[in-house]
Amino acid sequence: MLRISSLLSIAAIFTITASTGFTMSLLKTSESNAVLFSEMSGKITYDGKPAEDVRLDLSVTWNEDENIRETFTTDENGFFFIPKIERKITTHPLVQLSISQKITAHFNGESYNLWVRGKLDSEEYSETDGKPVNFRCELTDPLIRVEVKKGLLGTPCKWEKAQ
Repeated sequence: MLRISSLLSIAAIFTITASTGFTMSLLKTSESNAVLFSEMSGKITYDGKPAEDVRLDLSVTWNEDENIRETFTTDENGFFFIPKIERKITTHPLVQLSISQKITAHFNGESYNLWVRGKLDSEEYSETDGKPVNFRCELTDPLIRVEVKKGLLGTPCKWEKAQ
């Protein structure tokens, strides 16, 4: 019984002091390269036809206050390319990495959610459980939940996985 109460006391001390940073300073943080957003390329259509000059607003947020905002545009055939976004980040063993990704498409005066993702790791292509092939997005399709291993994903886009 003494052991359980001792463990509970230690847990309480860690919990109380965590907000002050004391406990955090006892545990070593590490710095590593993290893929915040994996390279993505594909085709955007509207009513089945290539959508030219679609503005894609990308937002990537991590560590609650660090974020990246970039804009990309489709070409005359509806093709787009978003490069991999990688940063050196500091992680802590008691804190879960959480990366928020969002792509909003703007076309003919309307806005469409193309990508809403909560990513819980720093691995390349974990957003799609592997490198996507034949990536395509129809703007008139509804946002649906797509099952992925680590995190949550909502998108109207479809793809196959590279073998």
